[in-house]
Amino acid sequence: MILSIQIEKISDFLATLSPLMDMYKDGNYSFASRAIDWLEEAEKLMSSLRLKEGAEMSSLRAQILKAGDIAKDDHGARTRSAIRRACCAAAADSVTRAESILRNRILQAEDKLNHFEEKLCEAVTAAVLVDCFTHSPREPRQQWLMKVWQELSQHNSIRPTTVYLATALLSVDRLYLLDKIMARLYENDAAVIHETPTPPLAN
Repeated sequence: MILSIQIEKISDFLATLSPLMDMYKDGNYSFASRAIDWLEEAEKLMSSLRLKEGAEMSSLRAQILKAGDIAKDDHGARTRSAIRRACCAAAADSVTRAESILRNRILQAEDKLNHFEEKLCEAVTAAVLVDCFTHSPREPRQQWLMKVWQELSQHNSIRPTTVYLATALLSVDRLYLLDKIMARLYENDAAVIHETPTPPLAN
């Protein structure tokens, strides 16, 4: 399960929610059908990421259809306007619930990555203290990150942490976290160099 890709793909999908909710606020009767389509796409996304929440998206779609099947107006008649109102209300509830599910999945993934990032940051800090790194940042970035990971894995005092991370995370997530940490590390180094005053020339 690639956590970083989960976060990226679900976040991108949630960005499509705002135009949909605008339809609801505007009283657009197409909102219910569009919501069903959106939930179907959400189900496909969760299935592609092998997440169990995909099944709940199907259930949320069914709730919208059911609301239309049982809708009646104040006089007990099944009018078109009553069906539309019921479907739109059910769609709003279903989409809100789906959004909560998706955002919760992002939070879970972020919490896990934050935990592992702390562990990896400790390892990188230890490596810096013993001057473990022999290669400066270079392109292609991924090859350089793989080399850095290899250097970390070969250091005796750091190896237990790298073994733990290799067991807990897929390579994509390990390199994703390592990239974040190394970017901060070299950014801080550059800032220190930039801010260090130039010593005055001797007279």
